[in-house]
Amino acid sequence: MRILLVGLGALGSRVAQLLLEQGFTELTFCDFDIVQKHNLARAPLYTTEDIGIEKVVAAKMHLCKKFPHANITVYDSPFTDTSNIDGFDLVVEGTDSLETRHTLTKVTHNRVPLVIGAASGTQGLVFLSISKPCWSCITTNKSSVADCDDGLDDITLDTVARTQVNLIKQWRWTKTSSTLYSIAQNKVTPITVLPNKQCSVCIAQSTIVTQAPYTIQTCRNRGTTQVRPSQQKRILLDSLPGIQVRYQHAARISMTVFGHAIEILVHDHGLLEIENATEQQAQTIAQAIYLENTTK
Repeated sequence: MRILLVGLGALGSRVAQLLLEQGFTELTFCDFDIVQKHNLARAPLYTTEDIGIEKVVAAKMHLCKKFPHANITVYDSPFTDTSNIDGFDLVVEGTDSLETRHTLTKVTHNRVPLVIGAASGTQGLVFLSISKPCWSCITTNKSSVADCDDGLDDITLDTVARTQVNLIKQWRWTKTSSTLYSIAQNKVTPITVLPNKQCSVCIAQSTIVTQAPYTIQTCRNRGTTQVRPSQQKRILLDSLPGIQVRYQHAARISMTVFGHAIEILVHDHGLLEIENATEQQAQTIAQAIYLENTTK
């Protein structure tokens, strides 16, 4: 059974290890991000030696040491609507991006089962989407979330990850239908969900795409702001100003905006992770980087 796991952060790294413990050895990891210092508190798979290394590379290294029989393939790039899922029996989502979940829903719909996991504070959910209802049915096509003020709770993360893997085991043998579980205070409760007749994915219409050049999402819990371009961009990393650290697919830079020095982690596929910035500062940074340092 071949499984594609998208997202190797706090949740996805837990799911990866649990899958291997349960005998699922044919895994493919997809994640564009590198290990950063703040990841270590919530993702025990990684160590300080992994900082600056792509998460998929570090995860494969650690897990293959523990599970030498594992056959793990890695892709250090974002999952997009052009990503290839041919040959996979199931796709598992472990990101913290609602946008990525919608993309996964569109790509996998009526093709491959999708197991979504989400956690915030002491609450979470797990959703197995076979066909209808799909993720867009229950989230009404929202494209972003406002904040992540509640942070992440280790017990909740463990519960969500275990529930995802249990659902995968259940689907493997029974081919169960779409299932939603709500998680609160470590208690897992099944919820009945029905298809949404207005769901653009289920009725095979295009989902709404923002006309803005980029979207901004703030996480006050971590003190970071993420800026994502609406259209795929390739950042010319070596042309960026104020480079402090150069990674293989990212660079950490410092820019002075409105008199304040601000650190930014720039990924070569376009994502910006900005530390301790206002929305106005984030907009100024995005405009400067996307205007002068990108190629199509």
